[in-house]
Amino acid sequence: MIKIETGIPVPGDSRGRCRKYPFCDMQIGDSFSAPSQSKVVSAASKYKREHPGWNYTTRRDGTGVACRIWRIS
Repeated sequence: MIKIETGIPVPGDSRGRCRKYPFCDMQIGDSFSAPSQSKVVSAASKYKREHPGWNYTTRRDGTGVACRIWRIS
């Protein structure tokens, strides 16, 4: 038999919040470093489609291994 429980709060909805990358917390001019440019560009593109008006740009760092992504609008 399944036990019915009372008083357990419903967890918050995580949809639309930051997942792997902190796009939702960024202000214009903020940036962060990421190890893989292709993965962060793909994630930024998806976030931009879901949030019109948000735009990002990326540049590789001096080592060519990591990249940095900026919120530009």
